[in-house]
Amino acid sequence: MELLTKLGVGLVAFIHLFIGVVGMFLWIKPEVHERLRPKVVVNADEARRVAPIVANVGLYNWFLAMGLIWSLLPSSLGLLPTNSVFPVQAFFLGCVMVAGIYGGFTVSKNTLIIQTTPAAIALLFAWLGKGS
Repeated sequence: MELLTKLGVGLVAFIHLFIGVVGMFLWIKPEVHERLRPKVVVNADEARRVAPIVANVGLYNWFLAMGLIWSLLPSSLGLLPTNSVFPVQAFFLGCVMVAGIYGGFTVSKNTLIIQTTPAAIALLFAWLGKGS
């Protein structure tokens, strides 16, 4: 179960690192912001105007990823006691799930699938393995 938890948490962290890169560095490319259609229609001028806001959102996604990566670091480094790993994972995975649910209603149903589903599965693995 520990391996599945690490893989799940790592996948969610990777997804949020990727979302962060897209928001912070790739947003103004038309092939990126046009993917929000039909729910959100953004032209090139609007994309440039809101780029700082989108970059800020990308940074928040990196914060989620960093928290998850922190929970994967070996306890021998002294950065996170062994008995704190599950609560930290549960917190950050829960944040991802809430963000995915909100994004599913406000932006795209794909957000619900891409963010919430992997986080929920990783949280299930973490919860099942916390006794080992």
